[in-house]
Amino acid sequence: MKDITKKVHKAIFEMDKDIIFTKHELFMAQGPSWNFELDEEQLLDKALELEFVTKIGDDKYLMKNDYIPLKEGGEKE
Repeated sequence: MKDITKKVHKAIFEMDKDIIFTKHELFMAQGPSWNFELDEEQLLDKALELEFVTKIGDDKYLMKNDYIPLKEGGEKE
């Protein structure tokens, strides 16, 4: 988990870099944000639904650098 956290933190400071997750890496990086209430598959489905990531290959998901979180009801923060 430490390597995934480093990968995400480094990418935040270098916003021009692409961040590519596997399903497991996405879960390890974002699971705590969801209090681990979602399993890997549910978290991936939610990330795709919210357009936080886009599928780019077999178990490869590209994080959107310009992602804007949505509030409930689809309103932007």
